[in-house]
Amino acid sequence: MSKIVTIHSVRKGRGKSQIAANMAVQWAGEGQRIALIDANILAPTMKGLFNRMDWETPSLEDYLLDRCNIEDAAYDVTNALSLSARDAKHGVRGQLFLLSSVGEPADIFGLLHAGFPTERFSEGLADLDSHLALDKMIVECPAGLAEETLTFLALSDSLGIVMFLDQREYQGTGATLEVARRLDVHDVAILVNDVPAVFDYDQVRSEVSETYDCPVTVLPHSEELLTMAGRGIFIQEYPEHPLSNALRQAAATLTAWTDSVEPS
Repeated sequence: MSKIVTIHSVRKGRGKSQIAANMAVQWAGEGQRIALIDANILAPTMKGLFNRMDWETPSLEDYLLDRCNIEDAAYDVTNALSLSARDAKHGVRGQLFLLSSVGEPADIFGLLHAGFPTERFSEGLADLDSHLALDKMIVECPAGLAEETLTFLALSDSLGIVMFLDQREYQGTGATLEVARRLDVHDVAILVNDVPAVFDYDQVRSEVSETYDCPVTVLPHSEELLTMAGRGIFIQEYPEHPLSNALRQAAATLTAWTDSVEPS
């Protein structure tokens, strides 16, 4: 099975959607076959980021509620993103498939009332990998530590925890890290997002790394990101921006792990 990278945060609004989307685009641009799964069914945002608000492709909820096969919910966004990179060894262009949630109230109620279908989700990932011959799946999961989030963590080969530089988040991030390690997810990186330029990034990186004993990437604050208003992929709009470089560094950290171990 392909490698599963999960992006999580303790609190909502920490930028994990943008981070997950940019990592997926970066890996696909390097020639890999990637599935980006918007599993945050209570507050989905991926359709907006990829400017696909009008599509009629079945959603992840449609699959979870047994209304379609998992591959029916996978939308190929490769051409729309102009991912022109090719794998030099195999001559194969990377591809990016997006599985988006919609957030329809009736579907959310149905899933919450019946309980998240853990087994069906796990089986869906295996089927998706088989049909699309993927290199990686990147899952954006809901914030916090709800029951379904534990499912996503348990399936992960590596985990990126997104946090703000806020003392109120340190305890929750530490709790998530402890849960992940109990679930045998030991390849964890902390992504400190939206850090103002007045901070010493090296010092922030050192202090957070010492606190959690894991790799840390500092993602700087960007006014340009704010102007995008939740639409578009940052590393494509601003490829030379310091934030784009930091996002590539974060992706490289998670790639180093997932490319060096056997898949789960």
